[in-house]
Amino acid sequence: MPLNNHPSSKPTYDFYDTVPFGKTAIANGELVSQQVNLPDASFPGGSTTWHWHSPEGISSYLVENSIGSYDLSVRLAASGIQYYQAQDLGIPRNRAANNKAIMDMQESILNFQTGFNGSYPFTTDGVVIGVPNAGFEEEMQTKITFANEFIDLDTLHHENMHQWWGDNVSEANYNLTFFKEGLATLGEYFFAAANAQAAAGGSSAAFEQSLVDTFNTEYAGSDLLWTGAPSDPRPATLFSGSKTYRRPGISYIALRRILGTANFNAALQQIQATYRQGSITEPQLEAAFTSFLPRPSAPCRARLGQFFTQWWDTVYPPGGGANRPQITGPGLDGGGFNC
Repeated sequence: MPLNNHPSSKPTYDFYDTVPFGKTAIANGELVSQQVNLPDASFPGGSTTWHWHSPEGISSYLVENSIGSYDLSVRLAASGIQYYQAQDLGIPRNRAANNKAIMDMQESILNFQTGFNGSYPFTTDGVVIGVPNAGFEEEMQTKITFANEFIDLDTLHHENMHQWWGDNVSEANYNLTFFKEGLATLGEYFFAAANAQAAAGGSSAAFEQSLVDTFNTEYAGSDLLWTGAPSDPRPATLFSGSKTYRRPGISYIALRRILGTANFNAALQQIQATYRQGSITEPQLEAAFTSFLPRPSAPCRARLGQFFTQWWDTVYPPGGGANRPQITGPGLDGGGFNC
């Protein structure tokens, strides 16, 4: 197929997979049809042609097309969203049952995440769990993939968050990987905060304290958190963890404290609406958040510009040193914001 291999290039897709009879083909979007074919020279035992359709554009690295022995099901939720679940039939029964219990939580995860991201941007969502040791999970658009026969709830929160960030609104270039991975990591932090809130009997203070605790722990973290700029990654360490995931993740915690919860959520939702099915640059991202400053004076806008530079664009010495980001928002409030 023609392939620009760039995250900002997002065509729509129709997939037609003709596979041996008894095998299942899974791709992005909606299952349109299954057609059983008579045996022929290519398929002596007969075949099935599966047609999947994605009405929304997909970045090439998020295209999913898996063929195997899958147990595939679909459920139409009251919201109108279709939820697909697929597990390889080779997964042991007990593990498959545990996996399904987590997959069944995807709708509640999606509903939780709409609280800050806004409406879900696609017509379908789903999970595919395979047997191969692929080494990692990925946020394939509307068909999140898990390897090694296993799914976990924390990672599902992360990957489902990507359906908004990276999938619907994509990075304008590869160096902006931090933008979407940081927001997906924030999804994990929100999940941990929701657990803390539930454990405290529904206390919103416990939710906020969990985020502060996460921020403080990560801010005091390793050298690798600081010794590279998230917006200027090295190819070999693009997915190394701390600079792409955790440092941007806690920067969003700080940004949420600066803007206020309501304004932060409103900014996320406006970005989703403005750049829907498109991509966003770093200046556009910063401008969108800046427009939601509670006091949008020139000094406050300049101060927020310094915040973005410190968190996303600056290299620090090992351990961060005395000059690591000083505009920190919650917890370690070095320098504060005062706007």
